[in-house]
Parts: sequence; C-alpha cells; structure tokens
Amino acid sequence: CTLFFYETDGRSGIDHNSVPKHAVWAENSIVQAVPEHPKKDFVFCLSNSLGDSFLFQTCSQTELENWITAIHSACAAAVARQHHREDTVRLLRAEIRKLEQKIDMDEKMKKMGDMQLSAVTDAKKRKTILEQ
Repeated sequence: CTLFFYETDGRSGIDHNSVPKHAVWAENSIVQAVPEHPKKDFVFCLSNSLGDSFLFQTCSQTELENWITAIHSACAAAVARQHHREDTVRLLRAEIRKLEQKIDMDEKMKKMGDMQLSAVTDAKKRKTILEQ
C-alpha cells in the first residue's frame, strides 16, 4: 500500500500519464489525527513500518477524517489481497482475535512474573526476573 504524490497546477485534475514526484510506503501504518499541533489545524500523521513519520494538513475536519479512513481502508484491502481473501472484514476480525489472544497471554505472563517477584527476596534473583 503506497501513497503517490503528483505535481499539479492546482486548477486541473491529475494527468494519469504523469510520473509520481513522491511515494510514501503506507503498509502496516498508523494514521491518526494530530489535534495538538502547535501551529496548524487539521493535521494527521502517518507512521509507517519503516520507522518514517509524515505530517499532512487538510482543509477541514471532514477531509482529515476522509483521508484517515481512506488510508486505513486501502491498507486493509491490501492485507486482504495478500492473504488471498475477499472478505476484508472477516480477515481483520481474525487478526484482531489473534492480537487479543497475544495481549491476554502477555497479561497472564506479567501476572505470573509479578507473583514470582513478590515471593523472591534475593536481589540477584529479583534482578533476573525483572530482566525477563
């Protein structure tokens, strides 16, 4: 999933034969509004899996929400295509279940570690447990 940016004169649409001036990798990205931006309104941030972050500004709150929704939808559809699935919603629900199970397991492991830590008084053993 990639965002392509084209140069325009601001008056007409994009020439579909033109070459993109910039491309931003958007797969596995987090896209969210940045209402606390100090100088600009209607800003959102795209942080991608490569560690890059980009700020974008729109003209209105509606346009901002539309951009965020469009990027999320395009990325979700790309994930579904990679898994050769037509039903994006079902695929995303399955992914959510997997993540929830991992979170649940992490919480259980943390509780076990906390219980073990509360029973240990030796400083070296406590340090070893904390480093896990």
